[in-house]
Amino acid sequence: MRRNMLRAVLLIVALVGVSVPAQAAMIPIGELVFTPLDIDVDGNVTSGTFSVVNQTGPDSTNAFPITTLLTFDTLSLTIDANAPLAKSDLTANLNSLDTGLYSPLPTLATLTGSIVLPLGPVVLVSTGAGSTPAWNGLFNITSATLFGNPDPISVSPFANPFDFHLIYVDAEPINTVPEPMTLTLVGTGLAGAMLRRRRAQRVSSN
Repeated sequence: MRRNMLRAVLLIVALVGVSVPAQAAMIPIGELVFTPLDIDVDGNVTSGTFSVVNQTGPDSTNAFPITTLLTFDTLSLTIDANAPLAKSDLTANLNSLDTGLYSPLPTLATLTGSIVLPLGPVVLVSTGAGSTPAWNGLFNITSATLFGNPDPISVSPFANPFDFHLIYVDAEPINTVPEPMTLTLVGTGLAGAMLRRRRAQRVSSN
């Protein structure tokens, strides 16, 4: 009997290491930014550029916690009623993809797109400074689609201060602790199995 109890305890301990789905989180990975370049004598901005900034990788910060470098896959940047700009239409500049100079200023830029899904989990490191959650550990990115909070991802040169919009992806932590219901079911099953075994031993001994 004691040996059976020991086996049951060891089985429960082993099941604690089984990964289970956890609640998804919105993880910021970059920004859509307007950068003013020229200002007239009255202090009005007369020209500027738009940039899609990738804030993932080893130089990530608390605000952008993914230390695994992600790559933008498809991008579509629509500026006013102009034809959308694809990723290939933008100029690579360090960790950003930039448009050309706009003058006169457009009213609105809106971004849609996706990332290349990584082959495995990504690493998040954040101490949770300010209003930023403390994300730490391994996460699975559950969707390649980029989105804003609120959607859509958009900026306006006429915002005050000059507008930027965070870019997010959905991800979920790899949780190593089973849900309470899982442990309850495991415990019930083990108790039933042990009871049946004990009854069988009594019958055989008689």
